[in-house]
Amino acid sequence: MNKLTLLFLLSLSVNSYCQKNIGITENKISKNFYKNLDSLNAKYDLKDLRESENIAIRIWLRNEIISLEKNSEYIFYTSNGQKDFIEVRNLEKKTNLDSLYHLFKSSSNFKNKLHIDAFPIKIELSNSNSYDLISFQRNDQLEEIIQNIRKKHSLDELRNEIKNNLPAGNYRMGATSLRKDYLPKEDKSDFYLKLEPEIKAKLKISQKSNPAEMPLIIIDDIPGFYFEDLNNLKLSDVIDYEIINDKTKVLYGTRARFGIIKVNTN
Repeated sequence: MNKLTLLFLLSLSVNSYCQKNIGITENKISKNFYKNLDSLNAKYDLKDLRESENIAIRIWLRNEIISLEKNSEYIFYTSNGQKDFIEVRNLEKKTNLDSLYHLFKSSSNFKNKLHIDAFPIKIELSNSNSYDLISFQRNDQLEEIIQNIRKKHSLDELRNEIKNNLPAGNYRMGATSLRKDYLPKEDKSDFYLKLEPEIKAKLKISQKSNPAEMPLIIIDDIPGFYFEDLNNLKLSDVIDYEIINDKTKVLYGTRARFGIIKVNTN
């Protein structure tokens, strides 16, 4: 970061946030994050820690925000390309914030390691006198502290619970994606009622099947549809259909590993 730019940012911060001492790790990750901090706080309905008079710690991870303060929260966020999905859960277990605050502060001096594939982690630390922003890609000491926090609050289990209950959609999970789909339970169209027994017999799926292991649905040669789209079709809309679950499905790529449903409409 240009030193004049940094001084300007810090000057604005000090004047705007109760004369707190502002400390920002001097790297591109911190610069971009700090620049967008107001909009991020608004997007996730978070209070600005620069204005907090109490000890608070906020950790920004891939698809997750851990906010440790008097009333601690865990936020899981993702997007299906059309809308954002944000789930907020309260964390019941109490945290020794003073001890954790000083542990983060002392560990932030350890050397950060560059890693091209690593998701940059940002940590906000706040008390009545100061606000600090730490960012890194790889830092063994800081990552160990975060892992201990995850274990204490069972965050891996909480994350999986939320992921398992996502509605149908194709969600961004960092550099990867998670596609979820569900068989209709009620209000089934006449076309779907005709299709349903064949789906269950040929693709071996049911209401109990893993929603992340569903077939590729192609309508009028366009892939990426969902069971809801099939259920919106009537028999009178459909010219023909085909269910594929043999060796030829490899021609459609990895998305078709759980089978294919092809439909041609009028």
